[in-house]
This record gives sequence, structure tokens and C-alpha cells, in this order.
Amino acid sequence: MIKAQETPFLCGEGDRGWKADFDWFVANDRNVTRVLEGRYDSGARASPGNGARSVFNKIRKEREERNHGSDRVA
Repeated sequence: MIKAQETPFLCGEGDRGWKADFDWFVANDRNVTRVLEGRYDSGARASPGNGARSVFNKIRKEREERNHGSDRVA
């Protein structure tokens, strides 16, 4: 979902202004995979897996930052 929210085309910035909604995202197993592969990224074709890897790395980094922040003593 994070990757889809960060993809301009899926947020309505395409020629027709179409926006992907949750129903489209989960309508089949292909839509999620294509988003993670980067097929809807500004015309760039990412190799399979690269989009998913960057999204999961971003989530992992955010969690690590959040967890480190909670360990601090005021």
C-alpha cells in the first residue's frame, strides 16, 4: 500500500486522472505484484523484485528508527 501511495500514476497523475483504489489493488494477485515491481512508476521499468525490496527496506528502516527511539530514556 505504501508503494502504491507513493506512485504518482496510481494517485491520479496520469493522462486521464484515473486513481487506483483499494478494490483495484486487491482485485487480483497481479495488481499488487505489478505495483511492487514498479510497473506504474513514472514510465520506468524496474526489474522484478526491486520495487518490493525498496518498499520493505523502507518499512524496516522506519521500524528500526521507531524502536531505537522508544529505547531512549528521558
